[in-house]
Amino acid sequence: MSQPIRETIKGLRQRQRADGTWRIWWEPKPAERALGFSATELDATRPALSIRQATQINADVERARKGEPRKGTSGPRTIDALIVDYRKSRFFLDKRPATQRSYNINLNAIAKKWGPHRVADFTKPVMHEWYETIRDRSGPDQALQLTGMM
Repeated sequence: MSQPIRETIKGLRQRQRADGTWRIWWEPKPAERALGFSATELDATRPALSIRQATQINADVERARKGEPRKGTSGPRTIDALIVDYRKSRFFLDKRPATQRSYNINLNAIAKKWGPHRVADFTKPVMHEWYETIRDRSGPDQALQLTGMM
C-alpha cells in the first residue's frame, strides 16, 4: 500500500505499521522543541486533515520564531495544553477506564504543580530535581509514577 500522503510537508512523518495501517505525525526539530513544540499525532484515516494540521503547525512554528503567539493560544505551549491534548488522544482514550482514572489522578497532580509552565522549560535536571523532591516527600513509587507520566 502506498503512503497516505504523497506531499512533502516539513516535519510530517509517516510509517507503515506491521499490521498494514499507517501512523502519521508531525515531528519537531530540536530548535522547534526549544520553542515549546512537541510531536503531534495526526489522523492517518484523514490525510487531507493531517496535511492541514501539519501546515498549521508549521505556520505556528514560524510565528513562534518571530516571537508572535500561536493562533488560538496566549503564548508558548504549556503543560496544561499538553495535558488537554493528551486526554483527547488515542493514547489516552484507548486505555481501560481504571487506567484512565489512574492517569487522570497523576495528570491532575502534574497540572496543579506545573500547568502554566512552558513545556520547553522541562530539562533533565529539572525533572531529576522534581523526582528527588517527590521521592523525599511521598516515596519512590509516587516519584516514579509522576515523573513517568510527565
